[in-house]
Amino acid sequence: SALPHPHSFFGPQHRDPLNFYPWVLRNRFFGHRFQGSEVSQESLLLHGPFARKPKRIRTAFSPSQLLRLERAFEKNHYVVGAERKQLASSLSLSETQVKVWFQNRRTKYKRQKLEEEGPDSDQKKKGSHHINRWRLATKQSSGEDIDVTSND
Repeated sequence: SALPHPHSFFGPQHRDPLNFYPWVLRNRFFGHRFQGSEVSQESLLLHGPFARKPKRIRTAFSPSQLLRLERAFEKNHYVVGAERKQLASSLSLSETQVKVWFQNRRTKYKRQKLEEEGPDSDQKKKGSHHINRWRLATKQSSGEDIDVTSND
């Protein structure tokens, strides 16, 4: 038995995803809801269990909202609970929008701090703050090398 020509596999009947994957119609995810009812294939692709969520629209903050958010960030880098609820309400934003704005702003703040300190800064080396805290706690001088690989 000869294999079909490769181009015949991608003929018109296979361009339609529901013909190409007929199991989708019989699949347990669809269950009985679609049996015997007239549902278009396009509707199944757009609203079925494998449909993607619509892309979230990016929030465009107004200049006055940004000013208030920046002022709140200057006072406290973390806003939670009633404070977040009140801030969101006063800015006509959802609590989630405020939460995400603060998360993004903290990331920006950390990035700016690292850029200010420069590439040779000890703070840029991962974990150096732990070593510095250990030195302070054990009264070690910073001139001594520390073997971080030993188990002692």
